[in-house]
Amino acid sequence: MSHTLRGLALAAAILLPVLPASAQGTLGSFRSPTLGYADRLAAEAVKSCQGSGYRVVAVVVDRAGQVLALLRDENARAHAIEIATRKAYTSAMLGYETAKLAANIANGTTPASITQTS
Repeated sequence: MSHTLRGLALAAAILLPVLPASAQGTLGSFRSPTLGYADRLAAEAVKSCQGSGYRVVAVVVDRAGQVLALLRDENARAHAIEIATRKAYTSAMLGYETAKLAANIANGTTPASITQTS
């Protein structure tokens, strides 16, 4: 795997976990992350990767896969925006952290063959 692809695999997208709003068991009730928090997550991901020599795009999505924050390193390639956005969306829809999704793909498990998403 190339240096650039490893960088994308490490932090191209961040899935933001959203926890139930209360312990009362209310169906469909979830805390919504603030935009400030999503921005900080994306900024920290890009900063961390820059420190390791990677030029990435970080995308933070909500549990519905909608983009909350997107930050691109000034030297990241243009196509990385689409890759990071799709990776974050896929991760949200499968209920997988991006690291687990990347590990499965690296081991030859394609998203179509994933049967356990919890």
